[in-house]
Amino acid sequence: MEELLQRIQQLEARHGVHDRRKGQGEKTSFSREIKLEPLLHGFKVPNIPQYNGDNDPYDHLDAFNVQMDLQMSSSLVRC
Repeated sequence: MEELLQRIQQLEARHGVHDRRKGQGEKTSFSREIKLEPLLHGFKVPNIPQYNGDNDPYDHLDAFNVQMDLQMSSSLVRC
């Protein structure tokens, strides 16, 4: 168990994740679980325009979700 905890700490240090209980860390609304979710090999951020408020937001989300479905991304990666 101790070895696993050390490995987690090493990964957190490598990726800049800090423990907020110690008064450190970046300001983010993402949970630790979301930040540590691995990306599939070859993952690419969907190439869709940023939402600008001119169109239906559901159409924008549908386009994003289709792209993420094609990459078989988890709900954590979608965040």
